Amino acid sequence: MMADSTYYDLLIKYFSGNSSPEDMLLISSKIKESDEYKKAFIDFRKTWELTEKSKIISTVDSGLEWNKLKNKIGTKTSSHRIEINSEKNKKGFFAFVKIAAAIVLLAVLSYIIYTKTQTPDTRKLIAQTQNTETKLPDGSVVSMNTNTLIEFPENFDAEKRMIKLEGEAFFNVKPDKKKPFIIDAGPVYAEVLGTTFYVNTKGKDGNVEVIVKTGKVAVYNKNTPDQKIIVEPGEQAVFSPVLNKISESISVNENSIAWKTRKLVFTDQKLNDIVSELNKTYNTNIRILNPQIAGCKLTATFEDQELGAVLNILEATLGVEVIQKGAQIQITGQACK
Repeated sequence: MMADSTYYDLLIKYFSGNSSPEDMLLISSKIKESDEYKKAFIDFRKTWELTEKSKIISTVDSGLEWNKLKNKIGTKTSSHRIEINSEKNKKGFFAFVKIAAAIVLLAVLSYIIYTKTQTPDTRKLIAQTQNTETKLPDGSVVSMNTNTLIEFPENFDAEKRMIKLEGEAFFNVKPDKKKPFIIDAGPVYAEVLGTTFYVNTKGKDGNVEVIVKTGKVAVYNKNTPDQKIIVEPGEQAVFSPVLNKISESISVNENSIAWKTRKLVFTDQKLNDIVSELNKTYNTNIRILNPQIAGCKLTATFEDQELGAVLNILEATLGVEVIQKGAQIQITGQACK
């Protein structure tokens, strides 16, 4: 894990639009780890937003400015790491970085320049909770699953609406025949004019999955854009990085988007597979303690049900026992009859 004294380096990169997906996940984990990190993030954002009101663009290397700042503060700052080993040290650290952040912003402002040729600002958003909805510049709506990253310009250009995705998201695209809506999903593009569909860039074995609910979606490999597969409602396309091939199927696992629809359908399905779907849908940690019950089968449909209600049905139907152990939910019981 990165040293805590670099936390504000990450924030500078984040708010200036230069964060990598790894940086953003690290910031997210730190915010969850401590209320102090969360407060520091909020304070920094408020300070940063003051600079945004001027509508000017920074051309500063944040790492360079941070080093300059440390040199101005004194040589002791550059030769010692700030260790957080106690509550006292934590308070001292956050007091320091809060002041330092303001100084860094002043240093940034002293180097900014006006430009008319700069490309449009880019927004990067990462979902920390399930079903996080975001409205895009064109009025389209994207719902993101946990730890999903999207990247898009503040204003789409005149010819297309391009958005980059890492993770799982459900799109409700506003129709616009003159501007195709294109999802950059790693090795493939998904292109539409107006529709509702699901994209997952982190499928099993690294697969990229596209499931269409309404309308049509063209899916194609970036290296072979002329070889498009048209996916219609109730169908899905799967790109395999191993085979470097896109396949089409009319057999769709509706549970893939249960985190969005809150509808789970199980037909003669094993408990082990059911638990896997529940963990994904409810973002929880359920574990089967007795391997002998992992193969117990269930046929059931759960629509807009709380996790507790689903687990109660599992207990009543399969004769298993559900136990809460801290953050983990354990399922135990005897072998299936």
